[in-house]
Amino acid sequence: DAMKAVNVKKREAALRRVGLITEAEAFCRAAAREGIGRTDVLRHFARAHDLAFRSLQRWIRAYHRDGIAGLIDKRRGTPGHGHPFSPEAQDRLKELYLHGNKPDLAACWRIVALEGKKNGWQIPPYDCVRRWVDKSIPLPTRVLYREGPSAYTAKCEPYILKDFESIPPGSVWVGDHHQLNISVRHRGRWIRPWLTAWIDMRSRKVMGHYLAPSPNQGTILQALRRGVLAHGLPDSVKIDNGRDYDSEMFTGTTKQKRRALKKGYLDEAGISGLFNLLSIDVSFAIPYHAKSKSIERFFDTLDRQLCKFVPTYCGKDASQKPEDLNEYLNSREAVAEAFTLETFAPRLERWIAAYDNTPHKGEGMNGATPNEVFATRTSKRMADKRSLDLLLRVWSRPLKVGKNGVRFRNVYYGQYNERLVLYQGRTVRVSYDPDDLRRVHVYDAETWELLTVAEQADFVRYGVAVKDEDLREAMRRKARATRTVREAAGPAARRRHARIVDLTIAALADRTRPEPEETSVDVQPVATPIDGQAQAARREERRQVIKRVAQRAAGAEGTDIGGLEVDMEALYAMNHPPELPPLGIVHPFEAEGETTPEQQRQVLKDLARSILEPRAEPREFGPWPDLPEP
Repeated sequence: DAMKAVNVKKREAALRRVGLITEAEAFCRAAAREGIGRTDVLRHFARAHDLAFRSLQRWIRAYHRDGIAGLIDKRRGTPGHGHPFSPEAQDRLKELYLHGNKPDLAACWRIVALEGKKNGWQIPPYDCVRRWVDKSIPLPTRVLYREGPSAYTAKCEPYILKDFESIPPGSVWVGDHHQLNISVRHRGRWIRPWLTAWIDMRSRKVMGHYLAPSPNQGTILQALRRGVLAHGLPDSVKIDNGRDYDSEMFTGTTKQKRRALKKGYLDEAGISGLFNLLSIDVSFAIPYHAKSKSIERFFDTLDRQLCKFVPTYCGKDASQKPEDLNEYLNSREAVAEAFTLETFAPRLERWIAAYDNTPHKGEGMNGATPNEVFATRTSKRMADKRSLDLLLRVWSRPLKVGKNGVRFRNVYYGQYNERLVLYQGRTVRVSYDPDDLRRVHVYDAETWELLTVAEQADFVRYGVAVKDEDLREAMRRKARATRTVREAAGPAARRRHARIVDLTIAALADRTRPEPEETSVDVQPVATPIDGQAQAARREERRQVIKRVAQRAAGAEGTDIGGLEVDMEALYAMNHPPELPPLGIVHPFEAEGETTPEQQRQVLKDLARSILEPRAEPREFGPWPDLPEP
C-alpha cells in the first residue's frame, strides 16, 4: 500500500535499486568463496555499474532495514531541483562543462562553487548538479560541444532514410578506400594494407575490390575494372570526396570546378571524365560519413569478422591496440608467420565470397543474402571489352617527350619509336595496365589521339659487355630514327642555298624603315693631344713601306741603282690608286727620244733618293712622281 502512494518514477527507481542490490549480494557471495573481501567486491561492482560506492552501501543498509520502502526517494519535487541553483551559476557551469577538452563535471562544479562564494550564487550539492546536467542539458548538445561535430553526426544527427527496396540491384555502386587494421609484410617491412572496394548499394554485394600497399587511382581502376567485367556497368556511382576518387581523371574536372557546377558555372553534360565516357552518373558523399556511404558498414563488418582474428591486429586507434603488439612484431616468430599482400589477398577473397552468401540484417534486405538480392536484377548494362580495357587503364599526368622517349616512373618508353622521335618537346599522356608495365599507350595531351604503343626501353648494365648483335640492332634503330627525322623535313631542307646571305640581307632591308631626314646639328669639336699629326703619321707609314719594298727588291724585276734594286711596279702601286693606268703604259723611258743608260741611271738614283730620304717640306703625291726629262 505504501508503494501505491509513490509516483511511478520513484517506484521504478526503487525497483532498479533492488535489482542492483540483489546482483551485488550474489557477486559478494561468489567472491567470498574465492577469499575476496566484501568491501573490495562492492567497490569493483560500483565502478562497473557507474555508481558511487557510498550510495551503494547506503542502499544495502536501507534495504536490509526497511525493505523496498527504504529505497524510495523521500525528496520532494524533481531530482536536481530540490536545492536552489542561481541562473548565473548555471550559465557559468555550462560555459565550463560544454568544452572540447571534456573537463570533468566535478572539477567544473568546484570552480563554480568557489566563484559562487565571491558572487553570492546559490550552488546545490554535486549530486544535485549532476542530475541537473542530465535533465537540463540535452544529450545532443553535450555530444556536439564536448565530442565535436563528427561525433554528433555519427551519434545524434538525423539522416535521410533510404528506401533500399526502390533501388534496382546493380544500378548504384558505392566506392571507397579503407586501411585494414592489421599489419602484413611487404618488401621487408610491416605495413597496413589498403582495400579499395565497390559494393552494390541495394544488395550490399561486393562488386569489385583491390588490395594494395597504398590507395591511388590505379587501385580504384583495378577494383572498378574487375567489377565491370564481372557484373556489367552501373547506372550511377556514389564516391568519396577524397583526393583519389574526386579527381579530374574520373569526373572530368577538378574539385574546385566541380563545386562550381552547383552554381551553374559549367555544363556537367559537357564534362568528359571517365565516368562520363562510360555513361555513369556521379554523386559525391560526405567525407567520413557512414550514413552517407553504406560501404563504411561493410568495412566495419570486415574488421569485426576477419581482421580481429589476424595475429597482427592493431585496432582502430591507440586505445584498442594490444599492449604486446610491438613486442610481437619485433619477434622472429611474427616475421616468419606473417601474412604478405600475396598470401592475405586469397583469404580476403574467400571471406568476401562467404560474406556475399551470408544473410544480411540491413535495411531492405529482409534476411536475404547479398547474392540472393543481386540475383533479382532485371537488366544488365554491358560495354565492349576492348573499349573497357582502354578506358579502365591508369592514366598519367601530362609528360614531355625527350630524347629517349617518355619517362614515366623512372622508366623510359619508346626510345627509338619513330612516332615519338618526331614528338620531342611536345606533351603527351600515357595509359598503362598496373599489372603489365612492359608497354604503355601514348596519347596526345590535348587531342587525346592515340599516337603509338611504346615499349619499355632496355637498360645496359654498367661494366657488362654488350653483344655484337644487340649493338648492331641498337645502331640500326638509331639510324632509322635519324632517317625519320630527315624525311620529315623533305628534300628542300637538304639543299644548300648559294644566295642565302643576299636573300637574308634583302629580307631584312625589306622590313626596315626609311632613313630619317638629316637635321642640322650643333657640331662641337673635341681637341686631342695628337691633333694635326694624322697626315705626318700616314706619310711616315708610306715611307716605311716603300723603304721595305726597296730593301727587299733584290732579285725582283726592276732596275739596279748603284747596288740597290727597285721594283718600279711596287713603288707605283704604293702611290697610285688602282684605276690609273699601269706603270708600263706611260713609262718615262718610253717618251720621245732616246736616252743613254747613264742618263737612265741618274734619273732613277734621283727618284730613289727622293723616296728614301725624308723631305723638309711635306709634298702630296700626284698621279705620277715628278721625274725630270731624260
